[in-house]
Amino acid sequence: MTNFTVQITYNGHTMLVKGSASPYVPARFYLKNGDPGYPAEGGIEEITEAIMVRGKRERKLSDEWIDMNMDSLAELVYEAIEDQGR
Repeated sequence: MTNFTVQITYNGHTMLVKGSASPYVPARFYLKNGDPGYPAEGGIEEITEAIMVRGKRERKLSDEWIDMNMDSLAELVYEAIEDQGR
C-alpha cells in the first residue's frame, strides 16, 4: 500500500486529497482457457483528508463529506495517481 497526496479538480474546485492506495488489478470474468476469472483487487483504499484550496485559503472538508463523495473522489484520485506515474 502506498500513501498519496494529489491535487484534483472536483466540480470546478481545486482540492488536495490524501490517502492510501494499492495497485489496481482489473477483474477478469473468464481466463483464455475458459476457467473462471477473478475479482478486481486494489485501488484507492482510503481517503484520509480532502482540502479545498482557493488561492491561499484552505478549507478541510469533513469526513462525512468525503464519505458522501467517495466514489467520485476515488475515480479522480486514481486518474491523478496514474498521471503522476505511481
